[in-house]
Amino acid sequence: EVTPEANAQFRERMSKLLGKTVFGLGDCAGSRSYYFSPSGETPVRPASTNQTNRENDNFPLSDYLID
Repeated sequence: EVTPEANAQFRERMSKLLGKTVFGLGDCAGSRSYYFSPSGETPVRPASTNQTNRENDNFPLSDYLID
């Protein structure tokens, strides 16, 4: 399970990156689309495929609660 701290850091970083995309700028920010949750958030990860793969391959185990 991901720690609350790691989750908060990830969400904050994604939110900052998302603000620089079409989903966070201009008219799309208020759009009604399946890309947006009812609260206005989007699950889209604003990163390249290569960056996402690198991050998925190299993650700190300290970000997880392991029983």
